[in-house]
Amino acid sequence: MHVRTIFTSCGVASAIFFAAPLATAATIALSEQSTDTYTADAVTRFSTGGDEMDGMSITAVLIDELNTLFTYTGTWADFTRAGYGGVTLSDTGFSLTVAGDSYAADNWSLDISGPRRLLGLTFNDGPGTVVFDRTFRGKEGTPGSSSGRDFSGFSSYAGFIDARYHQPVQIGSRSPTGDLFRMFALQFGDGSFAAALPTGRLYRFSLDTDTAVTAPVAAAVPEPAGLLLLGTGLTALASGLRQRRWLRRRWFAHN
Repeated sequence: MHVRTIFTSCGVASAIFFAAPLATAATIALSEQSTDTYTADAVTRFSTGGDEMDGMSITAVLIDELNTLFTYTGTWADFTRAGYGGVTLSDTGFSLTVAGDSYAADNWSLDISGPRRLLGLTFNDGPGTVVFDRTFRGKEGTPGSSSGRDFSGFSSYAGFIDARYHQPVQIGSRSPTGDLFRMFALQFGDGSFAAALPTGRLYRFSLDTDTAVTAPVAAAVPEPAGLLLLGTGLTALASGLRQRRWLRRRWFAHN
């Protein structure tokens, strides 16, 4: 499994050393996991609005003062206003919305209230056609995806955010370029209530999405070359044995 990590503060990549973060600046560790590849036919739109992500599953993990965890899942839906979409989790004080193009900076809004804090947040495309588009060396990565934008934001949160892209997406039979992913997940803090995302605030963040022509499906795992060679060899051996037995029977029949 390949994992690449970049640490950022206020959305700006930092070097190996770490300066003391500002009082209102989240420290973000960006990483990606290259296992469980998915396949889509093509990218049809690199500009995806809040009303074009229907069916995406959002899972929030909340934590209370006793460090008890509560998991809630909701499905993304369109709003009546053009370009808007989001999800609200009942009885949690949690709502997540996007107004217009998801590529725009800080265009995602997270509102959370109540006694429980947010510990984790997962975006799962599920049966939909949404893919998450990372920055790719300042240029287009996967054909049709245009320039991506890495996750950033939560500038009013002074804690640590682990941000991970999961399940790379490839187009057709080509290997993944490394900029498109089917899932995205956030973890706030160190797993405790004290370090989790505080409530009673409106947070904004950036997370670019594109739209695939078809819903990504799990890519077929190619058979290892060694097994293919072994299978071919066994087939040839069996064929040769059958041919020799047939020739031997003919020889005894005529002698």
